[in-house]
Amino acid sequence: ATNLKTIQVAYNQFSSSIPTEVGLLAHLVLIQLTHNQFTSSIPTEIGLATNLKTIQVAYNQFSSSIPTEVGLLAHLVLIQLTHNQFTSSIPTEIGLATNLKIIEVDYNQLSSSIPTEIGLLAQLKLIRVSSNQFTSSMPTEVGLLAQLDFFSFFDTNITGVLPEELCGVKFVFCNEDISDKCCTRTVRNKL
Repeated sequence: ATNLKTIQVAYNQFSSSIPTEVGLLAHLVLIQLTHNQFTSSIPTEIGLATNLKTIQVAYNQFSSSIPTEVGLLAHLVLIQLTHNQFTSSIPTEIGLATNLKIIEVDYNQLSSSIPTEIGLLAQLKLIRVSSNQFTSSMPTEVGLLAQLDFFSFFDTNITGVLPEELCGVKFVFCNEDISDKCCTRTVRNKL
């Protein structure tokens, strides 16, 4: 199993947790466990699977926090954790995964703030953080994301003025109460 490159077990009734041995899979590039009933947390050992490009674990029952070790995944392009029960915050270490193009963490129980380190992800094209419990203002570093095409943060408690640079983003979805602070030519309210 050491040459295993993909794990795809979407749309099953699998439950329990991801085994810590996933970190031993040195050639693993894709893990897709969407639409199952996995629980607990993503093991910290995931950071040892350094060739991972894609993590898709949406529509499960994961809880706990997002492991900081995702920052060790230098080849990571997509992280999709939507529709789970992740708590705490997006780890600041996410800024170390500089090949990330897509971050989808919407429909969880994330709180605190969007980390300023997100501004280090120069290749980021899509961010979905909607339907979480963020409680602070938008970090100005989001304005550094020149490649960003899609940014969704409705149904959050994000406040304040958005960075002017977000005016260049093709699609921005935000709360109705912040829409007057958004660039009106690019913003769409709740879907």
